[in-house]
Amino acid sequence: MKYWVLICSFLGLWAGKAIGQDYLLSQRFQIVHQVNPAKVGITDTDFRCGLAYRNQWAAISKAYSTGVAHYDMPVLKKRTGGPYLGVGAMVVSDKAGKSRLGTFEFAGTVAAHLPANDYNRLSTGLQVGISQRSINTEGLAWDSQFNGVGYDPTLPSGEVVQLEKRNFVDFALGMEWHHKKKQDYHLAYAVYHYGQNQAFLRSKDRKFLRHTFQAQYTFKISKTEWDIELISQLQKSTLENTLGVRMRQRMGMDSRYTDNMTSSAIHAGLYFRYGDALIPMLGYEFERMFTAWFSYDINVSRLHIASRYQGAWEIHIMYTGWLKKRRVKLH
Repeated sequence: MKYWVLICSFLGLWAGKAIGQDYLLSQRFQIVHQVNPAKVGITDTDFRCGLAYRNQWAAISKAYSTGVAHYDMPVLKKRTGGPYLGVGAMVVSDKAGKSRLGTFEFAGTVAAHLPANDYNRLSTGLQVGISQRSINTEGLAWDSQFNGVGYDPTLPSGEVVQLEKRNFVDFALGMEWHHKKKQDYHLAYAVYHYGQNQAFLRSKDRKFLRHTFQAQYTFKISKTEWDIELISQLQKSTLENTLGVRMRQRMGMDSRYTDNMTSSAIHAGLYFRYGDALIPMLGYEFERMFTAWFSYDINVSRLHIASRYQGAWEIHIMYTGWLKKRRVKLH
């Protein structure tokens, strides 16, 4: 009962009006590069990699689509503990609307993880990325292509759109504090788009800094593990709050005397992006190696009439593994 009181108290702390915009991904917690660069390399295995795909606003013609591939791993990590590094990379491809307004991004991340004592760890991370934006005007309709009866795509548009493809560099900085003793806490802060100059259609505007705050509390009841997570993002005057609860129900047996862990798990979660969407999700984890998730955004914003409550569906698959056969360690 005390755990449900804690959950309700956590929910009560989360309040305030927010003006939200859609996330790139609802399952943001799966991709550490997008939550905080300081989280890269924090894994019990030698590496983890994943693929994500999101299709948004299916009720609207030419829906938005986003694909992500990501990888990260610890470096110089000793089984006896001590400081170590984390490295990783992420690729993002995003297409939107009839013009297929596109964004392609590649980012590399390095993080340092410093144990303060047996129960606390401080981490910091730096992410450097290269981005490019593009647009295809062939799918657009112009006033000059109206022939008096209807739209005629064979007529010249009469428009001269001077497009440029210019790469620009993006930076992100992050830090995290992790406490794990009887309870498990994460507090993290990151700033994205530091120093980015956005160059598109001869525009010289700069992207506003995006400040991301994440808090997570993890606890366990029998074989069921729970995560309560809050992610708040502020970009100029736009504030977006997302609060969620996830659970993992373990199935099968883990070794009681060694670190050979091979149990599987059923995952479930429910997130709420304030003023925008309710997000139920389900997942399955096979022997702590392969995990597949599916989520769906139920649109509850003012756009729900036009979208017919169809927000977005999203899938994510992840594999965590070992680069070489490891020794089984006794507890």
